[in-house]
Amino acid sequence: MIDIKPHDASADPTYWNSPEQSELRSTTKLLADMESARIALEPLTQSLPAARSVVRALRRSAAFIEKPLAIAIFGEFNTGKSSLANMLIGHNAMPTAVVACTRRPTRTYFASEQVITTFDRQGHGSRIGDNRSSTSEAVRIDVGLPEESLINREIWDTPEATSAGSVAHFLRLFRKWPDVAIWCTSSTQAWKESERETWTQLPQVLRNNSILVVTFSDLLASDDERKSVMRRLRDVANGAFGSIVMICAQPDDPLVSADESQQSVSLEDWAGRAALDTALDKARAQTLKVRTAAVRGMLARRSGIKLAQLDRSV
Repeated sequence: MIDIKPHDASADPTYWNSPEQSELRSTTKLLADMESARIALEPLTQSLPAARSVVRALRRSAAFIEKPLAIAIFGEFNTGKSSLANMLIGHNAMPTAVVACTRRPTRTYFASEQVITTFDRQGHGSRIGDNRSSTSEAVRIDVGLPEESLINREIWDTPEATSAGSVAHFLRLFRKWPDVAIWCTSSTQAWKESERETWTQLPQVLRNNSILVVTFSDLLASDDERKSVMRRLRDVANGAFGSIVMICAQPDDPLVSADESQQSVSLEDWAGRAALDTALDKARAQTLKVRTAAVRGMLARRSGIKLAQLDRSV
């Protein structure tokens, strides 16, 4: 079931009245109405084929709405993509066997126990540990982890994006489109021309629900420098992303030296996790809006269901 609670309700009392929470409540109400309709029609499925068809449509529609949010992380070399993935998954949760394969796209999802599956160019999968499994010939890796953070989302970590063509190649390996696209850019060289060129050449459907994440803000000298970088990005990248957030490495991140890990109070303000959570909430609400609009239209056309929510404009 969709979790409509904010990441920290006490931190922002206005969150409950935000457009994001409004969309989540609307989606939850639609799911409840669909479930009520399914329960009412279930006794008729034995005698009426049409009822069976409608029940199947309701079940599939609910599963479509509730499927985990697919978040794809893109960026050029050494821009903190894997560090961001670890932040979203659960710090340093990634198995060692996968960490060594950073040149292969990796999808991480929720599973009751750890499972690693490699895929070859033909799309055939085999689990690590099987006699026929081999990471050397893998073009993609799927990792299932018992991490609570993955219950409602999956994370796609990708290798270096050198062009729009390389991003298209990664997406072909995943065999579907993500719901949210994140582009990582290093704070010390934020939003280079090569990044802008790659991003603007990507399909609009990929850029519609996106976040620009400025990484390694701890490498900037001061708050004033961080604010200056953010002001510039809001000017030059305005309209290219739904949200722009700045984050720094975590204190126990292996990419940060012992000296750098002693963060000042000002750096804690720029850690960025709360801003990232807010941006992801916004992106999730946008995804749910698209999914529920598709479901309302499909049910109205194919099933003739006239739930109150089906007639409500999105």
